[in-house]
Amino acid sequence: MIDNTKPAATKLAPDTTQPRRYFRVQIKAWTGFDPSRSDLAEIANEIDRGTAFLTGIEVSKVVDDLSGVDDPEVRRSFENIIAAERILQNLSDLPQALRDRLSAALTASGALPVDDKSGRAA
Repeated sequence: MIDNTKPAATKLAPDTTQPRRYFRVQIKAWTGFDPSRSDLAEIANEIDRGTAFLTGIEVSKVVDDLSGVDDPEVRRSFENIIAAERILQNLSDLPQALRDRLSAALTASGALPVDDKSGRAA
């Protein structure tokens, strides 16, 4: 019998080889405050508190691949996420020097906590 099972870590990692769909959405809400200086997390928190109400989510466009995302900045952000996911899926295959550079970059950016004693990523 052929064994088609994969290691558990592989099953949990997002499969970046599968086609993705991308959705442009417009979120509609009424608020009891001026939301123009709030980010989405703050607005969502106010909805949870009852000082704002979500009235609709409208999907205005659906594309079947990244090339259909017509906003260059958004497309670049998705490309970066896909690249990071690919690196995470194959981290053990990367040369140690490159893994060290990635760790140093994450530490320098504040994305990784630093051990106070050694100065290295915790």
